[in-house]
Amino acid sequence: MASNNTSPDSLPLGSMHISDPVQFYQSKKVPVDTINCQASAPPGLSNPRSVLQDPENGRLYVVDSDNKRVVVLTTEWQIMNVFGEKELDSPWGVAVLSDSVFVTDVRYHGLLKFSLLDFSLVSRVSSTENKKLKEPRGIVSDGNELFV
Repeated sequence: MASNNTSPDSLPLGSMHISDPVQFYQSKKVPVDTINCQASAPPGLSNPRSVLQDPENGRLYVVDSDNKRVVVLTTEWQIMNVFGEKELDSPWGVAVLSDSVFVTDVRYHGLLKFSLLDFSLVSRVSSTENKKLKEPRGIVSDGNELFV
């Protein structure tokens, strides 16, 4: 029987994480209901769209789409922070570049940039400003550039 103490530390940095709400947690043997946030936030995850492991520190960024937020987990699977609840409408993808976290938002037709220091909103790029963004979903960084 597998342990329920599987952590991102036991996974090689840069490994792929699947964000299927059932398969991801079953494959890691971590029940979904063990990942809850503070009492003021909706408990658990609802329709997680993307999961990213930061190669610099091993933290996991989980896009919790139906709760309109991003949940940051430590390498011990503890909630470190929750952000974007006021700024996001339908978050989908997440990437880290330099000192920022970027989140795509499908309904907003945009890209939001948050500070890695305090997870505050730094800027937005929307379809009204840039006609090239239409329901952006995937986002990835190669360490130098973002690709949406």
